[in-house]
Amino acid sequence: MRVATYHRLKATDTMEITSCKLLSLLDRNRIRKNPDWTFAGSYFDEGGGRCSFQELLKDAELGKFDRIETRSVREFIDDASDLIPLAGKLMALDPPVHVYFECEGITTGRSEEHTSELQSLAYLV
Repeated sequence: MRVATYHRLKATDTMEITSCKLLSLLDRNRIRKNPDWTFAGSYFDEGGGRCSFQELLKDAELGKFDRIETRSVREFIDDASDLIPLAGKLMALDPPVHVYFECEGITTGRSEEHTSELQSLAYLV
């Protein structure tokens, strides 16, 4: 499985840039420890920008990876009402792209129960 990661950082100072490099290294090492996974890249947005998020979605449509790992629902989306349609759009791709939300411990597209949990979480964001 090809796995990409997405992080959105609040600031654009030197400390955050160092954090990006460290997160990318940690992501790469964690993913490579799973023999069934291949690291497919890290995507970072800093401050209020969402350029890398748009690139992530475009790369998903191009079939560059099968799974996205991100820290939380809040980090992944701006508007709660966008979560379920976006998850559905990613799952409808060929190959489908699952999103794993680390803090919530939920992966999209696994079951109806997970979809219900995701819907509930979307409105808590």
